[in-house]
Amino acid sequence: MNLSSPMTSVIPGVHGVVLAVLARTDQPLSGREVAALTQGAASQRRVNDVLGALVDTGIVLRARHPPAYLYRLNRDHVAAEGIMALSRQRETLLERIRHDVAAWPIPPVSASLFGSGARGEAGPRSDVDIVLVSGLQGERDAAIWVGQIDQLAQRVFDWSGNRCEILELTEAEVVDAATDGGRLVRELRADAIHLGGRDLRSILTAAQASA
Repeated sequence: MNLSSPMTSVIPGVHGVVLAVLARTDQPLSGREVAALTQGAASQRRVNDVLGALVDTGIVLRARHPPAYLYRLNRDHVAAEGIMALSRQRETLLERIRHDVAAWPIPPVSASLFGSGARGEAGPRSDVDIVLVSGLQGERDAAIWVGQIDQLAQRVFDWSGNRCEILELTEAEVVDAATDGGRLVRELRADAIHLGGRDLRSILTAAQASA
């Protein structure tokens, strides 16, 4: 999955980019506005061509609004439900990860997405990076914990096609990292998306305050 532009994983090219823009809003947009919201992924001329083609299929509605036309996704179209689902792929992936982690017999102290996936910069070959803070007690817990992690990594790959890289930290290692205030801590503070357990930022803040 292209985590920064999930629609284009299934509908490649400018068609996917334009549909992704229209799926994010109920507000009618001019062709110029649609092109601007592609953030340089498509030229104004190409966006206009694609909008015209989508109007011809009925997937996009066009209304005259001098001096321009305004466009919006036709949410009554039979394809609209699928288009909306494609636009929400990243959110659906995160929901599935949260659901999986919530069902673990040995829950993490904290679980968060970080890295390019959290920043919205990940491409189709990017890893899904997850940081887990563990609170293990004994060998039996350790064996179950490893099984949970392996299963999650495989499920993330099955759900998205992206490899899942999991960074495991103990609570003591989180305290040390918070005290040092290095690159990882700065990245986690800026980008981490909560997936389960305690919020990682609150753990880092508490660790730094007690140092």
